[in-house]
Amino acid sequence: MEKTKSKDSEIVKEILVADRIPKDIGLLKCIQCGLCSSGCPAARYSDFSPRKVMNAVLQGYPHILQDELIWNCFSCYTCHMRCPRGNSPITVIQVLKQKSIEEGFNKDQIQDFLAYGDSFIEIGAGSYSRKMVEKLYEDWGEEWLEIRLNNENVREQLGLEPPLLPIEARKEIRTILEQTGFVERLKKLKEQSKRQKEP
Repeated sequence: MEKTKSKDSEIVKEILVADRIPKDIGLLKCIQCGLCSSGCPAARYSDFSPRKVMNAVLQGYPHILQDELIWNCFSCYTCHMRCPRGNSPITVIQVLKQKSIEEGFNKDQIQDFLAYGDSFIEIGAGSYSRKMVEKLYEDWGEEWLEIRLNNENVREQLGLEPPLLPIEARKEIRTILEQTGFVERLKKLKEQSKRQKEP
């Protein structure tokens, strides 16, 4: 009975026909065992739970596209590797993120991702968003902020170089990001985000 309900939900239908979803994905076989969440690093530090996302999808809750928690997924693929039913929560979550973008939801998370992506292309590592810095300050307090703001001075006093990858490594990372389509994808996301902001 539940599976028929799941199969008939619009969100499940849209996910199952998405280009990036493998034809043999075990989405409809999900038994809510929780193995996906048990090893999830994002679930450890936030309210994010791949199991809950899968449940929301299978129940046909369209509000999942508006839930900012889907953006807490690190794309580590732990859930993909652990699922005994052949499901891939990360792949489903990637489709949900794309649909969320297309429908104009979660604009703050998209801006954070764009800034992170730009940083990754330029220096080979992502940077903290303002929201993340505020959260870290809230969690760790004044001392953390003081260290963060004076990081360059502290490194200099310790005789350490700036924490940057060598230029050759940055060039290699950029080449990989270009060849894998990351740079082009980021460009499209920026264009889409810009269109959503226009009246």
